[in-house]
Amino acid sequence: MVGLSAAAVTVGVAQSPLAARPRGLPHGYLAATRCVRGVPTTIVDPHLDSLTRLETEAHEAVHRRQLAGDCEARLLAAARDPLLRLGREVEAYCGGLAALGLDEMRQGVAVERLREGMYDVFAELAPIHVDSALARYCGG
Repeated sequence: MVGLSAAAVTVGVAQSPLAARPRGLPHGYLAATRCVRGVPTTIVDPHLDSLTRLETEAHEAVHRRQLAGDCEARLLAAARDPLLRLGREVEAYCGGLAALGLDEMRQGVAVERLREGMYDVFAELAPIHVDSALARYCGG
């Protein structure tokens, strides 16, 4: 499964009641992409508000593209390599932010929130790795 707890870094959090969560979606996730018979497949919480859904679906579309070809091997490679996993997650989060069409100031605030979240999630990596990935995929 690719993905971080989207609630940790997303622009707006919209969680559904635990009982109403789709089968197979881990607790705390708004969506998840995994390999099903070799094909990248996404599960999205159906109870998201429209703005969160837009961001989440764009994020997961990036993950599906990242896993295309040899889904299982690409998923395993990311699980083994924290720098690869960081790059994939930052690319996906930046893709989700881009889908929102935020003005420059809101985009900057969202990227800074993402930076802080990524520092926490990837605490085993030097912050320069997060900064570099953000510059590459979110610009600036």
